[in-house]
Amino acid sequence: MGVAVAASPGEPARLITIPPGALVAVVGPSGAGKTTLLRSLCALRPSPAGVVLVDGVDLGRIDRDEWHRRVAWLAQDPHLSGATVRDAVLAGATTLDDRAIAAAMSELGLSLDLDRPLGEGAGELSAGERRRLALVRCLVREPLVLVLDEPTAHLDPLARQLVDAALARRTMTRVVASHRAIDADVTIRLALPDRDAPA
Repeated sequence: MGVAVAASPGEPARLITIPPGALVAVVGPSGAGKTTLLRSLCALRPSPAGVVLVDGVDLGRIDRDEWHRRVAWLAQDPHLSGATVRDAVLAGATTLDDRAIAAAMSELGLSLDLDRPLGEGAGELSAGERRRLALVRCLVREPLVLVLDEPTAHLDPLARQLVDAALARRTMTRVVASHRAIDADVTIRLALPDRDAPA
């Protein structure tokens, strides 16, 4: 998989190759283009420069619904909906069983009853619980590509370790944007454009 991406309009594009099955860290300061890159990989927005290639095929020529079935996306501020914890994880899926959900929750240190009622946006859960529950929703689908934007934000050190360990155990392609260093197979470093550089 390769993507050419510019951190901002007018900046030169970079060719980034993401090996299948790799854990890829995308690091850089806020505003460097991490979220833009991740959203481009998920076909949630066009790449600002160049194209996203999947096995040599332009992502724009792949059926979007089919691609979204193969990719799981965790946004910085994930939205959870559903009457219960189970509903929030299922998100309309019908082929997941409670054992798989419970196992993923345990792996991430979540001890929530699957039948626990959830209010609008799961607002009664802490930010860290919402983020980990949204990550459970991604993991249980066993996607081809897992794309995560700051998955350990709002988490305490122990919860961060559990998330890092869970990601390290997976064998699908994992692309993780982070402000902190993580143990990855490939690290993509993005920087803010030099506004003082001569034109």
